Amino acid sequence: MNFINCSPFVRFIYEILYTKNNPTVSRDCRLFYILEGEGKVKLNNKEYSYSPSTVILLQAGNEYLFTLLKRTKVISINFDLTYEKSHITSPYPLLDPCDKECALIRKQQITFKDCPALNEPIVCLGNTAILNNIKSMLLENASCQPYYRERISSLMKDCLFLIARAVLIPDNARCDNALQMVLDYIHENYHNFIDNTVLADVVGYHPYYLNKIFSSAIGVTLHKYVTDYRINISEQLLLSSSLSIEEIALKTGFNTSLSFLSAFKKKNSISPSEFRKKFGATI
Repeated sequence: MNFINCSPFVRFIYEILYTKNNPTVSRDCRLFYILEGEGKVKLNNKEYSYSPSTVILLQAGNEYLFTLLKRTKVISINFDLTYEKSHITSPYPLLDPCDKECALIRKQQITFKDCPALNEPIVCLGNTAILNNIKSMLLENASCQPYYRERISSLMKDCLFLIARAVLIPDNARCDNALQMVLDYIHENYHNFIDNTVLADVVGYHPYYLNKIFSSAIGVTLHKYVTDYRINISEQLLLSSSLSIEEIALKTGFNTSLSFLSAFKKKNSISPSEFRKKFGATI
């Protein structure tokens, strides 16, 4: 589905005092807006901190668990991305993560082709526009005036739009700082396992968005930058040490000598041994 074709059906919206502390899975999508309280929320085995004004967006079939550090009040919105099941107006019962139905729900999950950031759980700081939309949705839901569901649907779609924009275009100063943190992390941990998710966790960004802004600012993807940096370090070791090719591969973060040889040759058009033989005598 493309985002333009999204027509959310809001099944339930209410202000609640959150007390649950068991892992659960929802049959429909969830949006939680934290009004007060602090704690952590685990989404598909990844843990995030939350505080007032935090927005948590979950797609159907995702497991979540709140760990409350302080009394937590939230506005909870249960919704579908289409009107296909609009005849079901009562909230769905929550599922245990071990329930076989969970796998079926995840398999049937609707995804956005043009906005993949919304296909994964999102935790971000809210803004006034999102909160105003949610308050308007609460009023519409309470009034039940003509076309109130259509009005709520349009407000919900605007919330999704604002969340997507917040993920894809955050504050520039924070963005610059995040990029520097990522570069520092790579330079200090190139010998360890690194992927986009690891780097995104360093700065609290979505992996898709981090790769997007990194590519735009640096000119290459995260994966290519990490690989090229490791190759640069390996070149120094080839010329300044007597370490074997296997030892250099491990020291620079490559899982196997074969992956190291392949990456090295792709960048330099010659093997590490040939590189050492050709340039070692000039050092």
